[in-house]
Amino acid sequence: MRILSRRIELILLVLVLLAGALLRFVALDTAPPDLTHDEADHGLDAAGVVNGTRPIYFTVGYGREPLFDYTTALTMLVVGQNYLASRLTAALFGMALLVLVYRFIRKSTGSYALALAAMAGLTVSFWAVMVSREALRTITLPVMFMAATLSLWYGLFSNRMYNIPNPVSPEWYYAAPETWAKRSQ
Repeated sequence: MRILSRRIELILLVLVLLAGALLRFVALDTAPPDLTHDEADHGLDAAGVVNGTRPIYFTVGYGREPLFDYTTALTMLVVGQNYLASRLTAALFGMALLVLVYRFIRKSTGSYALALAAMAGLTVSFWAVMVSREALRTITLPVMFMAATLSLWYGLFSNRMYNIPNPVSPEWYYAAPETWAKRSQ
């Protein structure tokens, strides 16, 4: 029974990811139409990075951090220096958000049905789709937030490396600090 449910989980996961990819990648050149000046600024800064400029803070448009522009520059190395590289970068961040949301909810609740439902809701959510299709850095915030949340979850609840008691379990309060050193050896 577990093998069957694992197979169903994998099939549903792939279907939701395919739906997410369709909503994020199809017709990136026409929807949304044209470029905004902010999208053009990101593209020009990314092209500058490809051509050798290496700022850690971009001053265009009242200033911004470099993550989206450097990632777009990496995409430009693959697809060329065009505006689609910026939109493709945003769509890739959008797909990463879907995977991170699924992984966090699956790991924190143990329920693949809940994780799939949350990921499916995010897959078709207007704002999640729209932000994933515009060449703007706003998509990086939820992706970095989910990556940090998942990392925190692993840090708090995956204590295999040092065998430290779980900080939210009663064992944490009763274990003496000197036993922690013995367990980590």
